[in-house]
Amino acid sequence: MKKLLFLALLIGNGLVMQAQDFRFGLKGGFNYSDIKGKDLNDDMHRSKIGWHAGAMVNIQYPGNTWFSVQPELIYSRKGYTNYSPKQEVRDASNNLLYTALEGGLVRLNYLDLPIMLNFKTGVVIWELGPQISYLVGYRNDAMIEQTAPDGTKTTLSSEFRRFSEDRLRKFDVGLATGFRLETQNGVALGLRFNQGFLKLDNGEAAILTVPRAPNGVNQHFQVFASYLIPE
Repeated sequence: MKKLLFLALLIGNGLVMQAQDFRFGLKGGFNYSDIKGKDLNDDMHRSKIGWHAGAMVNIQYPGNTWFSVQPELIYSRKGYTNYSPKQEVRDASNNLLYTALEGGLVRLNYLDLPIMLNFKTGVVIWELGPQISYLVGYRNDAMIEQTAPDGTKTTLSSEFRRFSEDRLRKFDVGLATGFRLETQNGVALGLRFNQGFLKLDNGEAAILTVPRAPNGVNQHFQVFASYLIPE
């Protein structure tokens, strides 16, 4: 992974050295994230809403107006929610005491370093590029909601599907693609899809998790606004 980071920095430095025209910018927006993978039950994992914000530099090369390279550094809140099927709890006489629904909200906070290749066609700019991510924060809030027959709800803390932070892989490598609509003054609105390639679980069997999600990988959509500062 250190070699990948060194290579990304080396490429980025080479791009800046060769370019004659570059503009700095800011961007931010919303994430719609989840995890996907083999043996994961999609009915038990649902998407969550998060946000992202950061900075970028757009590097334009001499002799063309249709192609540029855009490294970015983005703080991004990803993750997912998960639920169990509703369960009815009854007494010895089979009278309904309450209906229980367990769930958890998993927050995965990353620093993302995408290096986007931009292809301009009019006001539409198509984006494609690799992305390296580093996990900087984690939180898992689990709860159980009990609903009585009269509709009264009680929420309690739960250990439902808690995932040990020690078991999470710190680095992720993925691919980002999308498009944005950009005006001549640098204001843009865009949509991007990000697919992680490395499993969240680092494979440390000695660290217990209830339960494991050994094949889960990050996947999320982004809706964003950005602004390139004039030269």
